[in-house]
Amino acid sequence: MTIENLVEWLQVNENVVNFEENAEADKQQAYNLTNEERELLAKLLYHEARGESIECQKAVASVVLNRVDSGIWGNTLSEVIYAKNQFEPVGKGLLPNTKPLRNQYEAIDYVIENGATIPSNVLYFRADHYFEWGTDYMNI
Repeated sequence: MTIENLVEWLQVNENVVNFEENAEADKQQAYNLTNEERELLAKLLYHEARGESIECQKAVASVVLNRVDSGIWGNTLSEVIYAKNQFEPVGKGLLPNTKPLRNQYEAIDYVIENGATIPSNVLYFRADHYFEWGTDYMNI
């Protein structure tokens, strides 16, 4: 092998290695939650949407994470979830003893990996049988 061939081979292989490293770096998660934050969100999701479809649960999780990104109710997941008068299960003290189901974790993990399933300006969800306010973005 000549020096020119070796240099060419190294350049080709270096590009392959760099491409693989860059591709791996691009596979970052949309949200980085600690295990404690994931568990807290799962507990909230259990109370807010456990009887709903997985798509609805993804949307609810997305709303909560959109709220974190907005900074209106706080800058951390905990601040947003525990913000005054925002989530009924929190006000009723239901989260500490909650045991989420697999569906809640699946919905959260999907959103963590892929990002919100709704636009970032959607900051509320509601059940029609409780409230008749606001303009719908979507019904699930």
